[in-house]
Amino acid sequence: MQIIINSSPLIFLSKLNYLNQFFESSDDFYIPQSVADEIKAKSDPSSQTVQALINSGNLQVRASKLITIRST
Repeated sequence: MQIIINSSPLIFLSKLNYLNQFFESSDDFYIPQSVADEIKAKSDPSSQTVQALINSGNLQVRASKLITIRST
């Protein structure tokens, strides 16, 4: 399964020391470039843990295209 994840769950899992176990599954994990940029801007332990997962290839950064849907 392909899973796209935002920064909040990554930080939450990291603070619980559960992030590495989460990535041991056979699923593919992706984050948008904007999430990677947000994580890279900080230097706290959670951000460093997530950055290590990006560097190792366990968490892949993908470009995303936001689409605005307007209701009429």
